[in-house]
Amino acid sequence: MPTLDEFRKFFLEKVDAFSRRDWPAMLGDLPEGFEWHFPSEVVDRPEPVRPNELKDSVADLVSQFPDLKVDVLEIVEPAPDAFVVRLLARGSGASSGAAIQLELAQLWEFEGDQPVRVREFMNLADALANADGS
Repeated sequence: MPTLDEFRKFFLEKVDAFSRRDWPAMLGDLPEGFEWHFPSEVVDRPEPVRPNELKDSVADLVSQFPDLKVDVLEIVEPAPDAFVVRLLARGSGASSGAAIQLELAQLWEFEGDQPVRVREFMNLADALANADGS
């Protein structure tokens, strides 16, 4: 299990790769069994996405919001093997030009040193409430 500082470094490298649209750097080291759960309020995808599908999902999102930027607001370690990241996503629609601003929280779950799952929530409280392994 990484320390909070090790996770922060790992996560900020992922955000930097996202900003550069460098998908191999962002996704390349995720284990094959890794699961990404999008919030149902934002993405209509009830099943988790695996690393081999995640690149297409992220690229599709960026095609809809080409200037999408993500800012890290907070990173905490609420439980063993879990980190919660509060994010602010901002961008403009590719077709409409309409601005969006969305705050969300990611719950990163680990087994040992390997990330096994990310679950995204529409608010920090829900992410923290789910950090106990439920």
